Amino acid sequence: MSETDPIAREGRTMRQLCRLFKIERLGALDRRAGDVRQRVIQRRWALLDELLWLERGRISASPRSSTFEQALAALAQEVNASLPAARRRLQRLDRDLRLRLGEGQPTGVRDNANGRFLGKS
Repeated sequence: MSETDPIAREGRTMRQLCRLFKIERLGALDRRAGDVRQRVIQRRWALLDELLWLERGRISASPRSSTFEQALAALAQEVNASLPAARRRLQRLDRDLRLRLGEGQPTGVRDNANGRFLGKS
């Protein structure tokens, strides 16, 4: 596998992206400092940019190898598996932010977490 071969580079880049999505999906970043999470996200964006650049540069002159197809399938599967975890994290962050702002869930006679009664202005 030559490093100058665009198909090989694309496959390697996809495998790296797959690992980063999996690390995040499995919660390995949950207990890390914010700067570590930010660096992982920046690295993921850099790899996506590289992948787009490689894809634009690769004209269909060279056929895709089975290794490339496997890497592409693994990346697609990992991204799809990461979506529910990302949505759950967003919902959790939204809930936590609302609670901090006093906008909790309605609780019967109370409008929200700040204690206002229903029907009162």
